[in-house]
Amino acid sequence: MKDLKKFITTTILEYLNEQDTSQVENVKLSIKDIDDDEYIVLAKINNVIVGKLMFIKSKWKSILIASSVVVDPNYRRMGIATKMYNFAENKMNMDFRHNDQVLTPDGKLFWKSRIK
Repeated sequence: MKDLKKFITTTILEYLNEQDTSQVENVKLSIKDIDDDEYIVLAKINNVIVGKLMFIKSKWKSILIASSVVVDPNYRRMGIATKMYNFAENKMNMDFRHNDQVLTPDGKLFWKSRIK
């Protein structure tokens, strides 16, 4: 019975991961300078915005600081926020720093998984 439960659980997880991956592969990312050292990354699927990451580039340290990140509820837990953060870090050649005191519960889970 344990083997059957394990098989079913593994099969379901593999199916869900395949679904997530196929949707995330279609994400198109762009970055724009919107103000002095302030930037925005947009994530689009089928030309519809599904995610937005706003951040600043520190004037005193070589770091990026997110000021806002939003992913459409229908597209959450599919890696879109991760893709936006990675895209910004690669384009800016800097890493993000976070502040636990201002994070939402979802934000805390995101950073916990990101800092492994």
